[in-house]
Amino acid sequence: TAISLNLPTAPALMGNVVVWKPSPTQTHAAVLMMRLLEEAGLPQGVINLVTGDGIAVSDVALNHRDLAGIHFTGSTKTFQHLWKTVGANIEKYRTYPRLVGETGGKD
Repeated sequence: TAISLNLPTAPALMGNVVVWKPSPTQTHAAVLMMRLLEEAGLPQGVINLVTGDGIAVSDVALNHRDLAGIHFTGSTKTFQHLWKTVGANIEKYRTYPRLVGETGGKD
């Protein structure tokens, strides 16, 4: 939970708007963490928690012209898919999205 909370909060602290799609096994913890952040004064819309099917969520994000970056933790196969899709769509984006991936874990 602490690791997953670092992914959206670090960019938000630097002034970015974040879309946070946690692992399905971390959804409940993510909802609780969002409540804590909001109670602490985080303005709405700075971190946007999105739950649901990972493929459906990534299809929307990967096809949006304003995609600025992805910070991903999960399987190597999924990260390779994200990387290939960004590469195939590179001309659609306003800037070059930055991709960071930590792969090879158990979840």
